[in-house]
Amino acid sequence: PILRCLQICSHTIAVDVKTNCLFSYSSKIEVSFYDNKLRLNGQKLIKKSKTVKVGDTLDLILSENGETNTVTLMRVCLRRVLEEMSHTEKYKVAIRRWKCLELPKEEAFKP
Repeated sequence: PILRCLQICSHTIAVDVKTNCLFSYSSKIEVSFYDNKLRLNGQKLIKKSKTVKVGDTLDLILSENGETNTVTLMRVCLRRVLEEMSHTEKYKVAIRRWKCLELPKEEAFKP
């Protein structure tokens, strides 16, 4: 899997911080949210404005394979909050992103 380490700036440390790195259009995130394809730490995301902390993982389900019992997803992990910029009131955050990661369903989903 292709792994990228990125630094982004955001107004809040919430799920929005991570979803901005998955797609460039928020409309795709809206559709994914309502289709229950967004998961935070393996559990379905109930609210879009959920605050996240260091170590949290956000997954966007791309596809599921019933034959092999695997799921292909895009994963973003919040590594650390680097600093809060006072003049713009934004957080600088370090993340890790996998664009296409194939995992067993048991490992990707938690009840």
